[in-house]
Amino acid sequence: MIIKGSIFGRHFGFSYYKSGKKDIYGYTNRCDDGKFIVFLDYDDIPLSWIKKEIVYMQEDFNLGTFYILQSSENSFHCVCFSKVKREELINILRNSSVDDNYYLIPNTIGRKLLTLRLTNKRGMKPIFLEKIERKSNILESYEHKKFFHRWFNIIDDGDVNRNNDLKHKSIIQFSNYKVKE
Repeated sequence: MIIKGSIFGRHFGFSYYKSGKKDIYGYTNRCDDGKFIVFLDYDDIPLSWIKKEIVYMQEDFNLGTFYILQSSENSFHCVCFSKVKREELINILRNSSVDDNYYLIPNTIGRKLLTLRLTNKRGMKPIFLEKIERKSNILESYEHKKFFHRWFNIIDDGDVNRNNDLKHKSIIQFSNYKVKE
């Protein structure tokens, strides 16, 4: 089944296929202007290490605020809404402690975009933990940010609801995978 529609005034596609494996849903990092927001997926790395690494990346790559989610026990997702070119994203990922397969596989096959899971993993849904704030002059994907704030029930930080008249808007894309857990 394929569902198409709009959310927050932006078009999206959502596909669902029933299989013997568990259905996993997520959202992607690509913007319709060809840029990407930063997704990081950490497994078995202490949160204290991740926080220090994020501060380093914010300074080194001029990135804005990062949002940290706990995706399962000892696993974390980090999202930054600063829009970067694909080459910059690869450089950011290479300089992080994420598993190489997280960015190498999607960049060699498929649509060359990253996905973060929205559904349960080992009985736990991703939950918002905290944000590491930093101002940046890089444009953000406000559509991704609005979706993220609403999905994870994050209290509005002031700029999520402002009118955004940027030339390039972002389209939230959803993905569906079947995996055995």
